[in-house]
Amino acid sequence: MNSSNSSTKDGDQDYKRSLIEEFESDVTEEATAGLEQMLLATQQVHRPNFSELILKLESSDGWFPVSDVSCYRDSVWRLDGPLHSTRISIPFDSQVYGGNELKRALSYYMLPENSLMGGVKSNRTSMVYSQDFGLVEKYLLVDNNLDASPNGLRLVSSRLVDQALDKIRDQDTASNYFGFYKIMKLWVLLSDQHLIPEHLRIDIPLDKVDVLERRKEIADSIKATLSTWVAFSEEDLGHLMEYALFWLEKVPPELKKIVPAINKLNSNSTRRRKVITNRDEALEKSFCVVIDGKKVMELNCAKQVHKKRADQFRYTWKANYAAALDQMRSALLILFALVTGARASELAPLSITDISNDKADGSGNYWLRIVRWKTADDPTYNGEIEYLPLPRFAAECAITYHDLGNVGRSSKRHWLFQSNRSDNTKTSLTPQMLSGIIQQLTEDLPVERIHLHRFRKTIAEILINQDERNLDLIRALFGHKTFKMTMQYIARNPAMVRAVAASIEHSYTSELHDVITQIKYGAYSGLVAQRINQQIQEKPADFEVGQLKISLLDFVSNLLVGGEPLFIRRTAVGTYCVTAEQFDLNNLPPCIQGRDFGGEIPRPDPTNCHYECRKIVVLEKARDSLEGNIKFYQRILDKTGANLPDRTRRDIEAKVASYHEHLKNLNATSLGRHNTDFVEVSAQQKVGPLRLVTTREI
Repeated sequence: MNSSNSSTKDGDQDYKRSLIEEFESDVTEEATAGLEQMLLATQQVHRPNFSELILKLESSDGWFPVSDVSCYRDSVWRLDGPLHSTRISIPFDSQVYGGNELKRALSYYMLPENSLMGGVKSNRTSMVYSQDFGLVEKYLLVDNNLDASPNGLRLVSSRLVDQALDKIRDQDTASNYFGFYKIMKLWVLLSDQHLIPEHLRIDIPLDKVDVLERRKEIADSIKATLSTWVAFSEEDLGHLMEYALFWLEKVPPELKKIVPAINKLNSNSTRRRKVITNRDEALEKSFCVVIDGKKVMELNCAKQVHKKRADQFRYTWKANYAAALDQMRSALLILFALVTGARASELAPLSITDISNDKADGSGNYWLRIVRWKTADDPTYNGEIEYLPLPRFAAECAITYHDLGNVGRSSKRHWLFQSNRSDNTKTSLTPQMLSGIIQQLTEDLPVERIHLHRFRKTIAEILINQDERNLDLIRALFGHKTFKMTMQYIARNPAMVRAVAASIEHSYTSELHDVITQIKYGAYSGLVAQRINQQIQEKPADFEVGQLKISLLDFVSNLLVGGEPLFIRRTAVGTYCVTAEQFDLNNLPPCIQGRDFGGEIPRPDPTNCHYECRKIVVLEKARDSLEGNIKFYQRILDKTGANLPDRTRRDIEAKVASYHEHLKNLNATSLGRHNTDFVEVSAQQKVGPLRLVTTREI
């Protein structure tokens, strides 16, 4: 019996530590991917043959459009932003002589349509990059008593640039260090290639700025501060889902219509092409697919001229059809990454054979078979098989894509994320092969830093924050009517549990650690705080520095498996709302009593916190606030001639009483830390322990 218990305990510990390993591996991989994408912004992606900017300046004196509402010479460039977002602007308000002219020239090459360097996919990025000009003003020009006149710029040397870089490195942030390096490299390239007016150029060799040691130093500084746990913004998610739904909802029905034409072409001996002496307009029309003004598919027609016989026209369909299928493949990856929570190593080898349906039991539910690999390298480990619930929409999109992908093929393919442009039959796919899809999405969408780790974070962040617009998206993706149904879906999906648990643990790390540390070593008040303190006393090993993260992550995982949401918010200095309880109209906390939630799970409102609430945790830092509140409300109660309604007076008296109660508890628990005679919470007050493996005690 003891041996069995010990074995189970060791297994639990191994699982908990595997959660931490997976989380830390994700952070490391995401930091590396994010860093690589940021450094792409400093690489020149093409070299123009001439300067379009100089020609425009000479022909119009700068009064040419840079957007639909702004001209180059305007004091502010107003640029288009993503759908439903505010307009983006780049101001030119430099106080340095000649600064605005220089900033305009550099900013022109930061616009997506003119960019020489990688990473600029949207006007929002252009706006952010243009802000780096302020660093040039401060550290290169002003600090050296220079301006942006021709005489001033002639004095700009590689030595001054090095000094400025060192100064920013030592005195400023890593992002500004990178920003200054990036804009200086752009300025040097534009000067060297004569792409900006002569009087704005600087005479500095590129190898004096783009030095290997400097690049490594900048990369290390960025990596140390890079925020890795970042979900896609609402705007980013809008672009991703608009793309995904276009290629998965609108395109497939239209591609199905050309399948008979493909089969007809494929039935002759030439298979993928057709050679004729006269153009076949009817054939061309049958292959033309245009949706929302976007050409999705058409025949390629090549004319072959012959001297001794009639000219011929050769039609081919395979390349364009494969290109359309690859767009569907990219859309499918977006969908699967969002709804499964699976990692790159789990998504890459997916096959159509990994999707199954519960037809036997009549439910019709779809499941996705994935192979989960250990974080650590183990050549003898064959992986663990897990079955994840798959929303019907995602499953049916994958099946449709698979069917279309095998049209006109003699050998059938089954991999979901293999490129359709190649006929090679692969025996397996690796996570690195998904990089081609990510690259395609990066080129097609105005979304920065697209990589698979961020998909894992996005659904988790939506579930944590639960804002209505994104919850509507979840309902659409999962086919769920309520947030409760989504939580039940997650409870059945181990990969999503891990992804959401890690995200919640990361998001609440500082709050959880603050709460637990203060309760463990300082003063506290509140029923939840009492429960946490009891657990600390009963299982002190769970709250040691090295164990705490594992315990918290395990706790969050168990909440999610139980279908419970976790809510932790700072409400004021030293005060938190902490709950995993599912509220209904019969047990609403005071902050949301009387509100209509329209069928959704009610959530506390930390902006309307009440100190008499059973969910509040009050720590030592709140003492001054409590004492101030008592003085404020007591003056109102004691004010001579104050004619307060009876109900208002009772409410204020109840507030004051709750403040006094919390102060008394803070004094008692603070005294208990230094007094061995301190008595723990009385039996009447005890409300059960806060076990880190349960879901309803908080």
